[in-house]
Amino acid sequence: MYPTIQVDDAGTVLAYTDTGAPPASPYTTLFAVHGMTFSSLIFSRLAAAAHARGLRFVAVTRRNYPGSSPFTPDELNIMAGGTPAQKTKFMRARGHELARFVDAFMQRHGLPCLSADGRSGGVALMGWSLGCSVVVPTLAHVETLPDAVKARLGANIRAVILNEPIPIMLGLPTPEGSWSPILDTSVPEDVRFSMFSQWVSGYFAHPALPTRDPSALSSFVPSLHRPPSVFSMSAAEQGSFLVGSEVAKPDVPLMSGFEETQRVNFQTACFGETARALLPRMRIHHVVGGETIAFSLAAFWAVEDEDKEHGAGFINFKFIEHANHFHFWDKPQDAMQLLIDCIEGLS
Repeated sequence: MYPTIQVDDAGTVLAYTDTGAPPASPYTTLFAVHGMTFSSLIFSRLAAAAHARGLRFVAVTRRNYPGSSPFTPDELNIMAGGTPAQKTKFMRARGHELARFVDAFMQRHGLPCLSADGRSGGVALMGWSLGCSVVVPTLAHVETLPDAVKARLGANIRAVILNEPIPIMLGLPTPEGSWSPILDTSVPEDVRFSMFSQWVSGYFAHPALPTRDPSALSSFVPSLHRPPSVFSMSAAEQGSFLVGSEVAKPDVPLMSGFEETQRVNFQTACFGETARALLPRMRIHHVVGGETIAFSLAAFWAVEDEDKEHGAGFINFKFIEHANHFHFWDKPQDAMQLLIDCIEGLS
């Protein structure tokens, strides 16, 4: 059984894994939220690299994944076909759950506070892939948290890392020509999720990368120059963090029906004056790999353009050549150095 933290008055819990406090203190704690079909255990290599580098690493399990509370029938109905108001409330609740989790963990374990000079202690949040669907609303709805929670988070969040988000999670339109086996109804339903794990962890050759044209990206078939990351996972590893379709299926509506809601959340989180004022020590980073899925590259370019439209400097961008969607699995030491650079404001 995984340890859990209750995050609301209804008894909802989020499970987690924790590397524990590193030998030296004050240390920083990184809270990471996983994506689709892969549970929080997918971060095992990254967690080991973090602990060796003096960082405490907490992998948070999203709702409906092993150890955390399943979605209720009402929540599933909203995901499948709720009104805009219901979807706004739904995503606010997911953001509040993560915020309350971080706050409760900080207090339970007496995490080191962020120092006055911002160079030690404090916490960082990372959403990977669909995990950004939780991290973005956490920032967007910080204003509606209880005052004490709001104050503690505002004083201690030093970095937020959006690691390979897809457009819909940021309220951006899906580029023309994009494709995923999860969303393709011509793919037999019983193989969509297994096909997805191979596709999403592949290495894609994007000859038209310099054009920054999302429609020219390779969306369908990974390159042959390197096998998908999932092939380097042992059977035991796959069994520990690859979940079945019955667990991951509720994520599918998040990839197609929350654009309007997430658009507001993204704008508020990254460019809104209120969120920035309440989280004054936060720096936001957006990370993408050059051989990742087309969705992630399209989102990266769109956010770069949007940041410029707002005057630039709201978000820090990091492009990793030759990296795929699972850079943290294939090269955990390199990925950890990148995350440390983000946390320390060096990237």
